[in-house]
Amino acid sequence: MLILLDLSACCFYALWFIADNAAANRAERYGLDLQQLLPNGNLMWLFANAMLVCLVILNALLIVGWRRQRYRRHERPHLHNPLVEEDAGT
Repeated sequence: MLILLDLSACCFYALWFIADNAAANRAERYGLDLQQLLPNGNLMWLFANAMLVCLVILNALLIVGWRRQRYRRHERPHLHNPLVEEDAGT
């Protein structure tokens, strides 16, 4: 599921980046005509970059949590597997 979120966010960013660059080049070609730029371009830039930052943070937190869970599971396997019984000192 996280891979789909990453993929869709990266595709959105790539498509937005292509469209924004094309609009900026077109505006410069016509003498910096502001009518050629994308509407709400500053908000879209902010949203696209904030989305990537949040996605990187979310991925990092999930990877750290997953690694901690694996470490704890290997450290105390009897707490996570009810089929393995502890030796009561016999």
